Amino acid sequence: MVYPGDGPEQLQLLKLFQVKGVTKALVRAEGVKAITDPQAFRTAGAKFKNLDFTSSQPALRADGETITLGEWNLLRAYASDFGSTSGGVDRARQDAIRRAILRSEARKRGIVVTEAEVDASINRVRSDLARALNRSEFDALLVGLGVTEDEYWRLPWVRNEQRLGVLAGKVAAAIRAEVPRIPGEDDRAYAERGSQHYQRWLADRIRNAQLEQLVPN
Repeated sequence: MVYPGDGPEQLQLLKLFQVKGVTKALVRAEGVKAITDPQAFRTAGAKFKNLDFTSSQPALRADGETITLGEWNLLRAYASDFGSTSGGVDRARQDAIRRAILRSEARKRGIVVTEAEVDASINRVRSDLARALNRSEFDALLVGLGVTEDEYWRLPWVRNEQRLGVLAGKVAAAIRAEVPRIPGEDDRAYAERGSQHYQRWLADRIRNAQLEQLVPN
């Protein structure tokens, strides 16, 4: 989700809304079934349109962070069939834990994301979309949602996902930077060790996290 490209700067756990177009990245996140037919995107957009992603009611709590009901609805939609709220609960819980961990770590390190950074992230995605082969799928998603492209990027949940992506990238970069460089080590090897360090850190935090469910499934 975080930044375009295939290098270590890309955070693997949140490939939502970025990398070769918003829609394919979104449906492939966390093993979600890929949708490649524009009509399927139109249908999915219509389903998303009827879901509430804005509720601020607390839904889950992990690592000292609260996941709102709006975000929980979004995670369940991601983890099921791109718009259905049935199924995918275990996957959605895992994603909620990851998000809580990243936000908690950002808070501890004083990492913040500005609106200008969110705008820059969106502009990068829009630039990628202008060149993407799957543009028809994104356009179909917009039809299903009943919004224009400009309106889409102003949707609060879309901006919040972009904000989370930037935040996650900053946290990952900070943790990778903790790895001391070996004399004579080339950039590729150093980046790989940093990435492995981050993945171990995240796996350990997830393994020890406790999730409190505040609303029914």
